[in-house]
Amino acid sequence: MRELSTQKMDYLKAESYLYDLSLHGTKLGLANITQLLDSINNPHKKLVFIHIAGTNGKGSVCAILNSILTQAGFKVGVFTSPHLISLRERFKINNRIICIEDFISTVKRIKPAIESLNKKDVFPTFFEAVTAMAADYFLRKNVDVVIWETGLGGSYDSTNIVDSLISAITNVGLDHCQYLGNTLEKIARDKAGIIKENSIFCTASNNKKIIDIFKNICLNKNTKFVLSDKRKIKANKKNASSFDYISDDIKLSGLTSRLDTDYQWDNISLSITIAYEYFKKSVPGIELNRIEKYIMEGLKKAKIQGRFQLVQDNPPVIVDPAHNPPGFIALRDSLLKKYPSWKYIFVFGILSDKDYEAYTRLLAPIAHTIYCVEPKSKRRLPAIELTKCCVKHATTETTVYSGPTLYEILKRYNYGSKKSKELLVICGSFYLVGETLKLLKKTRLKIFDKETDYR
Repeated sequence: MRELSTQKMDYLKAESYLYDLSLHGTKLGLANITQLLDSINNPHKKLVFIHIAGTNGKGSVCAILNSILTQAGFKVGVFTSPHLISLRERFKINNRIICIEDFISTVKRIKPAIESLNKKDVFPTFFEAVTAMAADYFLRKNVDVVIWETGLGGSYDSTNIVDSLISAITNVGLDHCQYLGNTLEKIARDKAGIIKENSIFCTASNNKKIIDIFKNICLNKNTKFVLSDKRKIKANKKNASSFDYISDDIKLSGLTSRLDTDYQWDNISLSITIAYEYFKKSVPGIELNRIEKYIMEGLKKAKIQGRFQLVQDNPPVIVDPAHNPPGFIALRDSLLKKYPSWKYIFVFGILSDKDYEAYTRLLAPIAHTIYCVEPKSKRRLPAIELTKCCVKHATTETTVYSGPTLYEILKRYNYGSKKSKELLVICGSFYLVGETLKLLKKTRLKIFDKETDYR
């Protein structure tokens, strides 16, 4: 017990040290991360990377791809953001998050480098620090390949310090416009900064203008361009719970996945495309039937927490971190398809720098009840402001509340059931989803982070 208490204190100190770096804000650019990695002997230069960017779906693609490559016997490092419950979730090897001891030791390894840079008036940010930690950790653990998710954008995101074997962009939508630009073309060009010379690039975009931008960049960089298409996925006529994937390269029948909402088809198709390209590049002469086996097993076992996840069955509760227009469209369409004629009770909380007007316009009209809450972040939108917006776009039959906390709502929501067809949907922010998982005890983590505002 004493050992756990000491360990917890050491962990919280390490965690607090990193979160204190948030005082330096969000800084796009590669100058800081270049100096930080150089001061710890450039671990990223000794690793193989698959770099994933995009407006939505990055986490799902990372999870599916990780599952496929793990099934193939590779030792796979995964760096993703943001986290839901603990900062440790951002660092995984073969589906296991970094242990407390390794987390503490990795912070101790980069701390002197950060403090040395501070003396030269160079101040790495929180995200730059955890990016450097990930590279150092994965090298020390001798992983075969790293699945590397961008934090924001592409060109000037600190993850873009790596020279990737394969890069991929899931899709391009309007989000983080204050940083990336206010048109899809500008955002696409920023994200395309992750495309490297003489490499492989994959995308699931279905926008012709965006695809042409990517093709031209690949042509100029002598990089192979591969377009993924969800139309290669077909419903299995003999088994409604499975699907087929048919392309010029591979034909897979009877695939199953826990990620069974329609909006995941793009992510599944892109993950299969990336995996196929990786196998052909990294394992010369690999037999096609082996690739097919790894993909099928990986898809079956892939899972990701918090994405259109039924976290409680009776009464039913779904969580989804949708926080931009494409995400909310996908959430709305999934609800209408999987739970038609149900009464949707939304718990809605969002950050003030998001386009909440657009979000409420999408969800409020289908709501039976809306509870407006505030995520645990300094950037939270006041519940009263969100309430005004919801009232404006909701139907006259919709009831909108402002004031109850998430804890109070979950405690109160004990009357719903499949029989009554009332569905509680918690959405709008990763912060809100993470808080829900903790309150409903849907985590095995022994130590929760003391801090929650990680941006």
